[in-house]
Amino acid sequence: MTRTFLATSALTLLAILTGSTAAQDAPEEKTITLTERLGIHQLTPHLLLGKLADGHYEALAKELGVKRVIVLAAPANADLLAPVIAAGMKAECHSLVKNINDPPDQQRVDFQTVRELVDTLRSSTEDIVYVCGDDQHDYVNFLEFTYRLIANNEPVADALRAIVENGFAGHRSPGMVRDMKLLASGLQELPNVSSPPISNTDLLGKGELIQAGGAKLHVKQLGKGDPVYVLHGGPGETHRLYRPFFDVFAQKHKVVYYDQRGCGYSSKPQYAEAYTLEMLAKELDSLRQALGHDRISLIAHSTGGLIAVRYALDYPEHLEKMVIVSSWASGEQFMAYEKLIGALMPIEDVSIVVGIQKEATNKGRHLNDQELSLFAQAAAPQGFFGVLSGKARADWNRRILVGSFANTVMSDEVFKTVDLRPKLEKVLGIPTLVIAGEYDFITPPSVVRLLADGIKGAEFHVLPLCGHFSFVEQNEAFTTLVEEFLATPAPK
Repeated sequence: MTRTFLATSALTLLAILTGSTAAQDAPEEKTITLTERLGIHQLTPHLLLGKLADGHYEALAKELGVKRVIVLAAPANADLLAPVIAAGMKAECHSLVKNINDPPDQQRVDFQTVRELVDTLRSSTEDIVYVCGDDQHDYVNFLEFTYRLIANNEPVADALRAIVENGFAGHRSPGMVRDMKLLASGLQELPNVSSPPISNTDLLGKGELIQAGGAKLHVKQLGKGDPVYVLHGGPGETHRLYRPFFDVFAQKHKVVYYDQRGCGYSSKPQYAEAYTLEMLAKELDSLRQALGHDRISLIAHSTGGLIAVRYALDYPEHLEKMVIVSSWASGEQFMAYEKLIGALMPIEDVSIVVGIQKEATNKGRHLNDQELSLFAQAAAPQGFFGVLSGKARADWNRRILVGSFANTVMSDEVFKTVDLRPKLEKVLGIPTLVIAGEYDFITPPSVVRLLADGIKGAEFHVLPLCGHFSFVEQNEAFTTLVEEFLATPAPK
């Protein structure tokens, strides 16, 4: 789902990269308050978080009633405490890094220390405590993330969203995103992401072109049995992302992969009216007719889930079952998490994204297919919970091809204005399985659940230790869940 990866605009990514903020760009004549200057926000009535307050500690005590200051630094530095003590406040300094002499990308957060600090702060209800650190690292944000996770029992994506809103950027502290995942999951190391082998000839080669819905659609069919159509995401991506992961279903079913209009080897109409959820559902039904299938089942991922729901509303008599993976019902809910992927990206990938956008902007045009595909490749690792090795990333990148026209003209509808919630109650009598990834920061489980809750009788499952591509990271569990669902007779 490309625009998900691109949801944080290049301008936002540029701000992350350069550290520019609204406060820094404000007119000189504006009076900046102490709270604005130090980036202070209140987590609890007794806990304030912000930057080091050199020259402002007395003001902290007088204006905000701070009695105690905790400085987070690596390594711990007693010299940082002198101005705090001089201002009449209690002071202490802690390092959250346990191997400070290692290269930045190999440094690890000391989980025991951060948990102990959270426990201390959670039980402190007498004095107002100010926790601060320098603005070149994200120790304060990591502490807040842990506090929200442990003390407030917030979902991982919500805890992450809160610190992103407060300025967290993964490129400043290499390895911190990894440690957040480890802290949340309880694992010692992140799993490596791998996939079954598939040749370029099989994956990238052309299938057949079938006229359907006013376009020639690129189609690949595998196996025999009841037809199961795969709806890819994007908008603008292709069926490649799902091979060979969904090929296993061809052992018992006729699996129909196809590229939606504007995607892959399918034809690319160059007028915006061709690219709506209504038109893509109509296109799907035209393909069903062309292939001679009376009733079909759907496996739909990401934006493909929106097409599946639209198909269920418009053509229920031809829909047997549907499986919806990592999708949503509300653009408003989706957009609430749009900044996460950009904030998680390492510096080298942020640089690629910003460079591509600058090139297009300087020439006064949108990104073309090649640029948008490179953009998506740069952001792709953040769609996974685990780690993509160089080889695994190259394997994944060959699946990424994005049609820029389809992506551009459909983005507003699928990411911003869509709201299927009032219509979901009309999806009746169609067995539905909805799947979310536990660590999906593109479509968190809470967002996916809204879709499942709106469809009467829908099953909802959260697969552990995986992100937006649960069928890759939890392939066996995903396959078993879907195959059992497809094998269960639909009620008559």
